[in-house]
Amino acid sequence: MIYLDYASTTPLCTPAKEAIVQAMENWGNPSSLHSLGRKARAQMELARRQMANVLNVLPAELYFTSGATESANWVFSMAYKAGVHTFVTSPIEHKATLEAAAHWLHVGASIRHFRLTPEGNYDLNHLDEVLSEIKGQALVALLWVHNELGNIALVGEVSNICRKHKALLFIDGVQAIGKYSTDLHQADFVSGSAHKFYGPKGTGFLFIHKSVQNKSPLVAGGSQERSLRGGTEAAVLIPAMAAALEYTHCYAEEMLARFVKLSSHLIELLEPLQPIFNGPKPLSEAHYPGIVNICLPQESDTGRLLFALDLEGVAVSAGSACNSGSLKPSHVISHLYPDRISMANLRISLGINTTEEEISRFVQILTACLPH
Repeated sequence: MIYLDYASTTPLCTPAKEAIVQAMENWGNPSSLHSLGRKARAQMELARRQMANVLNVLPAELYFTSGATESANWVFSMAYKAGVHTFVTSPIEHKATLEAAAHWLHVGASIRHFRLTPEGNYDLNHLDEVLSEIKGQALVALLWVHNELGNIALVGEVSNICRKHKALLFIDGVQAIGKYSTDLHQADFVSGSAHKFYGPKGTGFLFIHKSVQNKSPLVAGGSQERSLRGGTEAAVLIPAMAAALEYTHCYAEEMLARFVKLSSHLIELLEPLQPIFNGPKPLSEAHYPGIVNICLPQESDTGRLLFALDLEGVAVSAGSACNSGSLKPSHVISHLYPDRISMANLRISLGINTTEEEISRFVQILTACLPH
């Protein structure tokens, strides 16, 4: 199988596998006071400190969740309950953000969208204008690295605009965590999911800046996570998440350099097919090299192409995995490039195990699957 869907999920790295095996030996409930519980608690808190060290934040600023979708819902819930009823975002965010924000419309929240450039980059001048028009505090919610197009947001500049207008800032860091580094304290909230940086599925975290007041739980029913996230913690998965984060952080520079080389190889081989590249200019400073998004004018049926590739042993997607179960056009492509929704769309995403040989074989198979 040629796997080119790393933006959806990644395989477990060896340190994460080893951490799971070790954690399974301490099977106590972290909330229990007996020795088995205390061992599980110690193991989990060690993982929190490991992650805090990599992310350069305080352990008390990290809260374990089931992943970034839960974290997004938690952020909007917290903001609304704290009296922040205006949400500012873009129309091409991950559905976890768009739908979590929309959930609060029926109780009086409002959503403001700001403009994008033709490449899908954030128009920060318009963000500044939108925030200047809002009375009261707003919550701005943006992607650090776009999950379909690979745009890299200027987090520092976004933060400065939000601070200027006293707006809260929520950064979806799912595609960036473990690959890029920045001062998370530029934001009020940052979410991450372990399975995007070679950790296990079903666990993630939310960074909440120490200055955030009026914290409230999304999941009630227990004293876990300092009484802010009820439910027994995933004590086996959390140490594996910490191990995976350390691993990817250590190899991030090398990994990104490989992605540049692999993407360059891919783009060169795709040239005879005359694809249309979506998003920022490939391999530019604004582009994460692990994602290449294309439309193919010679094919109109994305679903047929995906199935044909799958039958030939190629795993690739047509956008976010959270939506790829549907054959509807990507909301990102539909918004930015409505003239391209009649074309087949592929999101090709690279990982630490991707090879040049796989890229070459993929293009051969893709060529054979297209109408002639």
